[in-house]
Amino acid sequence: MDFSETLKRLKNIKGIWVILLAMCAGLLMIWIGGDKKEPETLQNQSAVKEIPTTEDYERTLEERLANQIRHLHGVSDVHVVVILESGSEYIYAQDGETSDNRRSREYVTIGSGSGESPILIRENAPKVGGVAVTVGNPSDALKLEIIRMICSLFDIPSNRVYVG
Repeated sequence: MDFSETLKRLKNIKGIWVILLAMCAGLLMIWIGGDKKEPETLQNQSAVKEIPTTEDYERTLEERLANQIRHLHGVSDVHVVVILESGSEYIYAQDGETSDNRRSREYVTIGSGSGESPILIRENAPKVGGVAVTVGNPSDALKLEIIRMICSLFDIPSNRVYVG
């Protein structure tokens, strides 16, 4: 059987042009879609993204709290120090088994080889341990108002707040 006979047989098949057109469209879509490099771009973006330090977080809290206190009536000069109890807490996905009163847990990872990394479920921000605020000539009522605001914002008891 030579090429001309094969070509004649293909022409006699009903709907062959539709099949050939669909195959060409599929190849075109694969060629266009296969050229994207999104995973590499996402990896580069996550590598460039800076992870804030505990000191940065403290500074941000101090600035935001100082700005909030400045909005109170009668406040002029404000200085704030925030002390954190600990750093951020990271919670990763775990897979565990229980057999004969023994538990074994492993972190669930994605990737393979040296590119493996655990799956982060949640990041808990550091808890505030104490706050000190100095304000120029505060009245007792203003001190109380600042203490109440800080206790409400950070969910800490008043014995961990100093205003002077």
